[in-house]
Amino acid sequence: MLLWAIQTAGLNRAKIRDVLAYRAEPFPGVTGEIPLSSALDDAGEVFLAFREQGQWVFHSREDLEIPRGKVIEKPRAERQQASIE
Repeated sequence: MLLWAIQTAGLNRAKIRDVLAYRAEPFPGVTGEIPLSSALDDAGEVFLAFREQGQWVFHSREDLEIPRGKVIEKPRAERQQASIE
């Protein structure tokens, strides 16, 4: 992802960030497509692997009853300012 962003935006940090932030389609990855949320978090399905009886067993969030986190609506600077006040 980073190499693609650098090739697209050049060696400018702000442009690289913007190219990554505004990409609408998922990135192709080794394990499949990687969709990013508006906070640039991996929005794809996450699995936890446990070694059970000599084999890897994969469990989804739903299997383990782990809730999904919410996307933080306020930018970090606004959250920091609110915590100071």
